[in-house]
Parts: sequence; structure tokens; C-alpha cells
Amino acid sequence: MKLNFSDLEKDLEAVCEQMVADMVNPEVVGYIGSKAEFIGDFFADRFDCESVYLPSLHVNGHTRAAKKMLNAMLRHFPERALVPISNIYKKYIQSASRCIPEGFTLDGSLNYEGDSPILLVDDSAFTGETLDAWKQEVEKTTGKKVYTFSITVIDGYRPDYYCIEDWRPFEWRPI
Repeated sequence: MKLNFSDLEKDLEAVCEQMVADMVNPEVVGYIGSKAEFIGDFFADRFDCESVYLPSLHVNGHTRAAKKMLNAMLRHFPERALVPISNIYKKYIQSASRCIPEGFTLDGSLNYEGDSPILLVDDSAFTGETLDAWKQEVEKTTGKKVYTFSITVIDGYRPDYYCIEDWRPFEWRPI
């Protein structure tokens, strides 16, 4: 099953309402990876602020070609085979080391004059390492409070805000 924006719009609106109730009014939204741009733009529109691109973390030993090939093959597997494949993939991802891509700097893109927080968004929170790494980097660089959001969450990691729990990564397809 593929998610599309109309599937998520009501959930995203509910998250915005919760943020307003929590008095979270970000002055900038950082979206992680190009696939999360629509999420960043959604929140930037709702909070009348700018969205800024942050690259996905570099996963050592993890190639984009292998990931594309695996995603292409997974849709042909029966449902009963996807759970063990997902568990193997999860162990691999959890054991891999990650880092912010070499040569990337924030270059003031998230430095604003106000005291409002920054919102980081990603499409899925598998291990939480991507959101946590960027959160630490942004807090260190800007000194501002950082909140996190992900459309999907899996297992024990929970960002500050999210829409869908226990959505397996092979079911999520970018919008």
C-alpha cells in the first residue's frame, strides 16, 4: 500500500493543532532528505515560515543503488516474506554507522534572530538516529530548542510528533 498526501493530510493537520496547543511555533522547518520536502513545505505553510533542506545522513557501507534494488524487489515478495526481510534490514541499519555528509555545513541556514524553536521533519523514523543526529547538530549550531516530526515511527523510538505508528519501512513510498 502506498501513502499519498490525501491519506496523510488529516493526520498532518492534527499534528499542527497539537503543536499549536503545545505552543510550538517554529520559525524554520528543516526537512531531512529530498523525499521529505513536501512535509517541510506543509509545516512551513501552516506556521508561515521557511523550509530548509538538510541532507540524509551518510550510512557507511550503504549504497543508494542497493537500496533502490531492494525497494524494487520488495513489491514482488509475498507479505509473509516481508517481515523477516524487514527484520534483517533493521538489524543492518542499526549496526551501520552514520554521519552528517562530509562537507555539508548549515552555513547560517537555520540561524534566525528570534527565540522560536526549529522543527526537523523526516518521512520515517526507523531507528531515530537521523533525527537525533540532526537535532544535536542544529542545537549545537543554533543554540535553539529543536522539535522533531516523522510521518511514520517503528518500534520504540518516538520523535516529538508523528502520524502513524508501526508502519513497516517497505510499505512507505514517497509521495
